[in-house]
Amino acid sequence: MMQSATKKRTALALVLATTGFPLLGYAQSLKVDPSAFSLTPANATSLRASQLGAANALPPAQAAPGQVLIRYNTALSAQSIQPAIATLASRVTAIGHSGYSLVELKPGFESIDAAMARLRALPGVAAVQPNYIYHATALTNDPQIGQQWALQNSHQTISNAGYTRNNPGIAGDDIGVEAAWKHQSDCSSVIVAVVDEGINYTQQDLAANMWNGGSAYPNHGYDFVDNDNNPYPRTGDEQHGTHVAGIIGAQGNNGIEGSGVCQKASLMAIRSLSSAGGFTDTVTKGIFFAVDHGAKVINLSLGGGGTLDPAFSDAITYAQSK
Repeated sequence: MMQSATKKRTALALVLATTGFPLLGYAQSLKVDPSAFSLTPANATSLRASQLGAANALPPAQAAPGQVLIRYNTALSAQSIQPAIATLASRVTAIGHSGYSLVELKPGFESIDAAMARLRALPGVAAVQPNYIYHATALTNDPQIGQQWALQNSHQTISNAGYTRNNPGIAGDDIGVEAAWKHQSDCSSVIVAVVDEGINYTQQDLAANMWNGGSAYPNHGYDFVDNDNNPYPRTGDEQHGTHVAGIIGAQGNNGIEGSGVCQKASLMAIRSLSSAGGFTDTVTKGIFFAVDHGAKVINLSLGGGGTLDPAFSDAITYAQSK
């Protein structure tokens, strides 16, 4: 059905300007029993750490070894060609309701290109592609509101030694957030999903601005790396999502630290990346989850993948249709 031209569509913030946010230490990660969560994990991730460790030194457009994504023409064709796929695959698992499945190739498989060629030749196969690797984009660290020149640039000098250009700043070269705050600073009616390395949802400037996921999602989102409902960063290196969340919605007017563009917010935490990166399937599952649970803005501050990633593109198209 065609969407109304006036209907609000999900916004995809592919790159968010780094305005700075204080990053604090991380507490011990809380583990949650996945059986308490109603969503069936789309695939096991037991091999992910070793795959990402090996891939981290490879070019950005590299893909997961031993894995491809496949999309069928119909559910009937998916059933009919399973015996043929079984000659190549050790496991095939659906990626939510995206229409794609993750195919894990048997040990000793031929090259990824050869495997994809064989799969494309099967009747009923609509598309085959690599499972691309994505990484969080680089972040900086501007610890206080007075240092956040992109919000309000008053020709201030940034104390961070990493700022060597245009320092002091140029007055007025900013997003004019103070003028915007005169009109509205409360964005809590709009759910903003951060598809990243998770969010430290206990951080004092974020805790009050996290999405209320109810009893199903008590930790404000979902983790598609470990397949549980605790999207809290697993290591101290996984700070990127918290940083981005602070740019968007660190609590304002509370007398501590800095402020996000939205002083009040509803931040949905989706962990699709570890500190080593993530895959097409974990990122697309994050997008589908965000849309299906009411997010109207999705932030994806990441890079990598291929020159064309159809599964990723299809997920964005799905989000834009809502």
